[in-house]
Amino acid sequence: MRHRIGQKPGFSALTRATKGSKVAPALAEAEVRGAGPPLPIEPPTQQPHEAPVAKGGPSSNLIAARQSAFSRPAESLAVLLADQSKQAASFLEHMLDALTFFGGARIQPGHPHYQIAEAYGEALLLANVAPIDAGLFSKALKSGLFSTGAVSAAKAVVTSLAAASLPPAQLAHAFSVSGGDPERLAGVLAQLIPPAELNLRPRTGAGPGIMHAVAKGYVEARTKLLGLAPPAAAQELAAGLKAQGSRMGGNLPFEQKASDAIEDMGIFLHFIPRRLALTEGAPAFSIFPGGIGTLNELFEVMRMDRTVVFEGRAFWSGAVERLQHNWNARGLVDPAEPPSIAFADGVSEGLPVILEAIHAAGPKNVRSIVADIESLSHDLHEGPMALKEVATAVTFVGGKRLRPSDPEVHAARALAEQLGRSQVPMRLGGPGALFDAVHSGNQSAQGPSLQAFLLDDGKLDRASVEKRADVGYVAKSAIAHKPLMYENNVGIVALPGGVGTMDEVFEIACLISTGNAPKRPLVLVGREFWAPLIDAFEKAMDPASTDPAVMRAVAKGEFRRLFDIVDTADEARAALEAPAKEAAS
Repeated sequence: MRHRIGQKPGFSALTRATKGSKVAPALAEAEVRGAGPPLPIEPPTQQPHEAPVAKGGPSSNLIAARQSAFSRPAESLAVLLADQSKQAASFLEHMLDALTFFGGARIQPGHPHYQIAEAYGEALLLANVAPIDAGLFSKALKSGLFSTGAVSAAKAVVTSLAAASLPPAQLAHAFSVSGGDPERLAGVLAQLIPPAELNLRPRTGAGPGIMHAVAKGYVEARTKLLGLAPPAAAQELAAGLKAQGSRMGGNLPFEQKASDAIEDMGIFLHFIPRRLALTEGAPAFSIFPGGIGTLNELFEVMRMDRTVVFEGRAFWSGAVERLQHNWNARGLVDPAEPPSIAFADGVSEGLPVILEAIHAAGPKNVRSIVADIESLSHDLHEGPMALKEVATAVTFVGGKRLRPSDPEVHAARALAEQLGRSQVPMRLGGPGALFDAVHSGNQSAQGPSLQAFLLDDGKLDRASVEKRADVGYVAKSAIAHKPLMYENNVGIVALPGGVGTMDEVFEIACLISTGNAPKRPLVLVGREFWAPLIDAFEKAMDPASTDPAVMRAVAKGEFRRLFDIVDTADEARAALEAPAKEAAS
């Protein structure tokens, strides 16, 4: 069974447009509908496709015979993503730029990380006030109302940003006037810093745990501060110093209750618009200890090339260092553009590092998607509708820098040959050694046509793909591309890769673990690369293996059970067939 999107024969019609297909009428309708009211929550449903008939090969075709599906009906998903992305843009239109905090929903009040998160909220409030009202800032530092860590962090932020932005003569005068007193110096420097340097509000996922702690610390600090201000000034400050949040509607594990400390809050019905509302307008991110959802958020923002500061060395350092080692050993990331990351223990260290990095990076377009929301909304609608036109597939993902000689690439070719003999459709996200291997294996087996759902990153070589697949679609952004990899399939096969591959793998893992996508195999090919990495993250999430003060981020064994780590094509195929065998037993 061959599926083709577009009117022209072959793959020469590889464009984002789907004119002439059944997709077009639905797109035309979506373009005039606008954002509209929030859509009702629909449970994940299954949409079967006709299973292809095997041409020779193994008599057992458990993979192709399985029904898989979208997380919800394709038409509903397309409208939901298009409309909710516009709602996210509308929500952000009136929000000031923010510092976004990610972290575990399971962390309870009284836990050391919870207390540190509260201090971050306090310190950010003080830092925001410094250039607005230097006198009030100085009064707050001396009041004794704020935690020692928050006061120390606020002073360090003001001093370091002043040192980075003010002429030497002004700095020398400030030091002279202050007489060497740190609090007085911070007050003097606060008068000299332009307000734009510190005009960042806290933003979180608006749930419990770390998400609530940061906002709570910020709001409670604001109440204390306003008590020190004249009534007129207090009223003006209160209107501008609000905590922002973006949460998921519906029943999300450990996030059933919204934080009552979030004052400007958006509620969304899919992870994509929710993360859009968390990441747009955020030049940097503080990543606290957490579980699968935190990892999902982490790799998404690392892919955006923004500053990431990991709070809690005991939790993060082992896993992140293992990740960097694996990347460097295999050459999977560009050495000229390493991710911008740092580690911190506590607000006194972390907040100055974050704001210094923001200042050093200079002005960045941190609202790039919102600025072109019509294009993104259209892309998010087209993608699911294009997927609806094709057969259910096994999706392959992996790094652009993989080489033909890599053992995982050889395993992918052998697996593609096995799947091709059973007429199991296969889907890929871009050209490279992985695409070449899968195409070769599938062609050798005279398998079905390959599905190429590509990301146009500005470097896309369409010609290398067009000759070898006749089912195609091109997404303009990574946000719209990722659903094309995990919707309407029976399993994901992931080879080693860089930030983009990690983003795709952990997004799929998060969706499955939270019940927002049908359960399916997530097969990681290459034990040498994947096993130490998965073990390192699992160890960080287990307090018995790291530090008694660190919470258990996920239930014991829950993280590891999401993955099948293999080396060979036979192992990968067995993992892909396992759900059907379990259902039959």
